[in-house]
Amino acid sequence: MKKTLLSLAIIVVNFTIDAQVGIGTTSPEGALDVVSTTTGVVFPRVANAAAVTTPVNGMIIFDLSLNCFNFYEDGEWSGCKSATTPTFACIGSATTIVDVTNPTTGKTWMDRNLGATRAALSSTDSDAYGDLYQWGRFTDGHQCRTSGIDSGASSTTTVTGINADKLIVGHYNWYTGSNPDALWQGVAGTNNPCPSGYRVPTITELHEERDSWISNDGAGAFGSPLKLTLAGSRNSSNIFLGVGTYGYYWSSTVSGTSSYLLFFQSNYPSNTNGRSYVFSVRCIKD
Repeated sequence: MKKTLLSLAIIVVNFTIDAQVGIGTTSPEGALDVVSTTTGVVFPRVANAAAVTTPVNGMIIFDLSLNCFNFYEDGEWSGCKSATTPTFACIGSATTIVDVTNPTTGKTWMDRNLGATRAALSSTDSDAYGDLYQWGRFTDGHQCRTSGIDSGASSTTTVTGINADKLIVGHYNWYTGSNPDALWQGVAGTNNPCPSGYRVPTITELHEERDSWISNDGAGAFGSPLKLTLAGSRNSSNIFLGVGTYGYYWSSTVSGTSSYLLFFQSNYPSNTNGRSYVFSVRCIKD
């Protein structure tokens, strides 16, 4: 017994002195180096982020409520950031984050659409159109205006395999499972495409912005602090519709198997569409 305790004490002292721990190796190459050819590392499996009593920046858990990894960073939980989920910037880099606040509503937003290279100079500024997202999908490449298309709907909420970066067409919803309503809900939404600290707005928040416009059309949308554009959409035949004529902006709000969007051209305040439709996204600061 005394020899066992002595051995444990020596191991602890060695870990402390060397500041490196090796499992499956006698030559660790980092603070912790786990080497195995037959198994992997299992992170703590926690019911949900709220169950963690004292989170600290850098903490990682497997969140059972979201069924994904959840990272604690900058004082908040990130939501799903799966190690297998690619992040794809169509313009070669992530959308630059510049805040703009509407003094009427008091809400702060990004000053450009996701995927846009700048804030709009006009309602038909093509550099400000940005990407087009299917509702609930992550930034995986499908949102690029030059992405390919495929008719195979996904059985998982993270699209993988040959369809990972393609627009899924021919279906009302791109996902074959039960309605995945939480995919874009809040900053912790499973597939929240917005930068950290931002999220897809609710339809109520989009309506509040619209109510502050001087007119309920493209001119009013561009004349607002958000300078929303007539970025158009893309249909299941890979044809672009309404570019320079219509503005379609997804909200996070769902309605049965559909989701709400803000639509403007003349006097249409909002509408619902299937989640396979592809529209613009403007992120709001949480």
